[in-house]
Amino acid sequence: GNMAEDKGKVKTKGEEEAQRHEHTVPDNDDDDDDDDEGVFEIVDFTMASPWERFIGEMEQHFNAWHLNHDSFFAGMKPQSQSALAHTHAVREQLAYQGRNYFLIYHFHHVPSSAQATESSEPQVSSIPKRMHSLAATYNMMDSSSDFPYSAHHLQRWFGLNDFVVLGPGADAACEDSEVSQLLSTLSIVLQHCKSPVAVFVPVGDRWKGVYVGYAKEDGVEIRLRSDLYDFIPRSLRHAQLEGLLDLYLNRLGVVNYVSADSSHLSSISDLNISVRYTFMRAKWSGKKWRQDVKLMDAPLNERNESRKTGYFEPGLMWGTHEDPIQALHLAQTWRGIPVNPRRQALIDFPWGAPPYLSIRSLYKDKTMCYLTEALRTLLTAYRQSKFFTHMDQLKISSAGTATLEAMGTLTRSLATTIRPAHFPSAEEIDALIRDIFSENRKWNEHQTIDEPEKKIKAAPAGSLLSSLAAALLNLDGIHAIGLVWTEFVTEVKWHWENGVCLPRTTFPPISYNTALMYQKLQLLNYCISQQNAANKQDTYPNKTVLSKANKLEAASSLQYDGQDDLEEVEDGWSGSDLDELESEMKDKQALDISSESRQGDTKLVDGARLLANKMPLCVPETQDVGYMTEDVLQQTEELFADLGSTSEGAKIRAIIQSASLFSDMQAFKAANPGCVMEDFVRWHSPSDWVQEPKAIFKEKQKATDEKEKETEAPKNNQELPIRPWDMGDGTIGYLSYRMRVADSLWIRKWNEAEPIPASKQPALFNYQKEGQAVIDYLVSITPSKLMEQMTRVSLSCIYHSLECLDCMRIPIVQVQLRTLFKVFTDSSLSGITEEEAEVMCSAVGQFEVLASRASSLLIKLPGEYELVGELLGERGELPLQSTQQQETAQLVFSGEPVDAQEYIFRSWAKRPVATARKATPQRMYALLTNHEFRLSTACTSC
Repeated sequence: GNMAEDKGKVKTKGEEEAQRHEHTVPDNDDDDDDDDEGVFEIVDFTMASPWERFIGEMEQHFNAWHLNHDSFFAGMKPQSQSALAHTHAVREQLAYQGRNYFLIYHFHHVPSSAQATESSEPQVSSIPKRMHSLAATYNMMDSSSDFPYSAHHLQRWFGLNDFVVLGPGADAACEDSEVSQLLSTLSIVLQHCKSPVAVFVPVGDRWKGVYVGYAKEDGVEIRLRSDLYDFIPRSLRHAQLEGLLDLYLNRLGVVNYVSADSSHLSSISDLNISVRYTFMRAKWSGKKWRQDVKLMDAPLNERNESRKTGYFEPGLMWGTHEDPIQALHLAQTWRGIPVNPRRQALIDFPWGAPPYLSIRSLYKDKTMCYLTEALRTLLTAYRQSKFFTHMDQLKISSAGTATLEAMGTLTRSLATTIRPAHFPSAEEIDALIRDIFSENRKWNEHQTIDEPEKKIKAAPAGSLLSSLAAALLNLDGIHAIGLVWTEFVTEVKWHWENGVCLPRTTFPPISYNTALMYQKLQLLNYCISQQNAANKQDTYPNKTVLSKANKLEAASSLQYDGQDDLEEVEDGWSGSDLDELESEMKDKQALDISSESRQGDTKLVDGARLLANKMPLCVPETQDVGYMTEDVLQQTEELFADLGSTSEGAKIRAIIQSASLFSDMQAFKAANPGCVMEDFVRWHSPSDWVQEPKAIFKEKQKATDEKEKETEAPKNNQELPIRPWDMGDGTIGYLSYRMRVADSLWIRKWNEAEPIPASKQPALFNYQKEGQAVIDYLVSITPSKLMEQMTRVSLSCIYHSLECLDCMRIPIVQVQLRTLFKVFTDSSLSGITEEEAEVMCSAVGQFEVLASRASSLLIKLPGEYELVGELLGERGELPLQSTQQQETAQLVFSGEPVDAQEYIFRSWAKRPVATARKATPQRMYALLTNHEFRLSTACTSC
């Protein structure tokens, strides 16, 4: 009974320790017994060791990632969705024994919250019923996902979609003892979480890609291992497929399957092989990778309906410095071909069957781009220009240059902000100016201002100013730009002084949607043309006038008698009015006016006659009022606003605004002797000439007279009475109310006007003064104002040049160009910051890289716009479906040897012995290249 009682009694650790001490103390120490009775030692055996805490922390992460038996197929919701979408991995950092480790969960697909149910479990209908649904084994045996392009290398080697990697941080090497401990740790975590996910630990140096792994589910263990060999076995050098089959069966435990009995081989079933041969072409000797652009000949309307023409500035470099295509890969793939495990059966492998062809392109990273560098330099010069107040400050003598060179050794950043790295020589500047002003460049002078110029306020593509902006992109720094600008202004002055029109610059009307600099050049071109016309007129006085014979012929054709018509409108008119009107008309008709008295006439108006003397109405030669640029127009508006609403201000405004009207009146009187104001209004302002049938006019006048008699209201002194004119076609014409206002501007100016032809009038537009004003503007412009305008023109130049590329037929390139244009239009160049400049340069760089890749691919794959567009996208590896694509690819890779051979062996086998209770899936991946041989095996057993 006492023994049973002792067995049923549970002792604490402290009691056991006390008993142990009690038996070990000598009996003769009676004096110490009393002292020891008060001592009670506590030993805490519940304290967790560092390794146990290491395991517990990993278990917490596994549960947070839902890597357990209950929710493995339910997916997970990491906090950083963006990281999940881009990297397809989540990472946690752990610490153990003073060393940092990274626990990384790689995944292939995560269902949405609505799909995170048991129904999201992969379909396992293709797996034999003798195997339970295990995610790892399902992925291993799925041949549809063989040789993935954009995947983790472990996924490619083992076919796994979800796995966990535990390894030391900072790419440190992992020794064998540490590998065993980490793998044991992960196996414990898998057992506690009942997780079917596969786990891996790197072996040795991380760059070698050697791993060992483990997974377990429902009593099935999966041993995973990837090995890298420095040499290719001799058995694989000539018969790769047969030799690899030997290795595969050897890994399964069949040491010599040739001599093995049929019962042993019968344990291996459903053997199938996937094969991929990859051809690589990386050398393109004798071929350009950048497309040549035909100036003004690119039919952009075929690829962009919004524009009709394009222009690529000569000498403007674009694209990457080198071919952005590192290599092209063509893959021939056979997936899941069933074979017999005996060696002689391999001769039946269907090599003649058409393989699955796919292509992918590899791109170089961190490639430098010409336009991006040029724009960055130009924007730097733009920011530097704000430190200078006039162009003379940009001129640096040779001594000053040497001083700044010495400063560069002390503070290179300061020297860089003050001076450029290279000064163009006088010969280089002279050649550049000759090229800018060349007459041989193709340019459509009748082109309209396109949408880019309107939004950026630049200059038409291919114009003189656009060529200058393209040249500035090739210069290095604000000082070099100042030198070229000075020579440009000198050349413009030469054109002005010698009466030579500027090339590739449209004549007015002024295009206010363009840069102010271009408007000034337009105005200067107009002044040059006016100067040339004046000089020609002085040298060859040949006025355009009507000959005497023509005038007599026109006068003799006048057959008009308005007497009968006047009698029809006598009703409603007083006798004195009719008599006065009839007398005036007869006096005018009887007046004999010699044709030689006309001055400054240019042509007859068909069918139009003067109202008084019935002579043909002639259009006079008038003065050109000239044109105003945007800044002068704004100054004029400000002047009118400053005049206010006083009577004196109104008179000044009227004088300024009526100068052209007064000149036209004088010219009209000189060309049409005997004319009246109504004749001038008919020609100059037809909307103010009212013409209606006689009956209607008669009724209106009668109604007006009756109304005045009934109301007995006094007549409006501000309005002159209607003076009707019989037009001879059954209608009556008269001036509108606006023209009959007493003391109006038109009436006053008509009464003041004398018959003076335009050639003898004071000039309304002083072309010499205005032309010199343009020259003064170009000379005195500040560096900041110059760079503000030229930067806009340079952006437009870049846009037009890139738009001419043949790769613009590809939709993805068009989208990127529209994005670039939006960045240009959204940028405020009045105060651009370094951040804004970097955004612009980044946008140009992204498009330049994309266009360079597209251009290079189009040269290597001519005519395959659709295929190139897909290669530029995110799909990566693309199937060659059409016969034309396959023929093009085979032509490109003709004569290229196989660069890499990949094999995947799969089967079901009983392991570790042939008498195992059930067959489990087995897999082996092999990679053979000229410098690498890798084997990755996944062997299962139960």
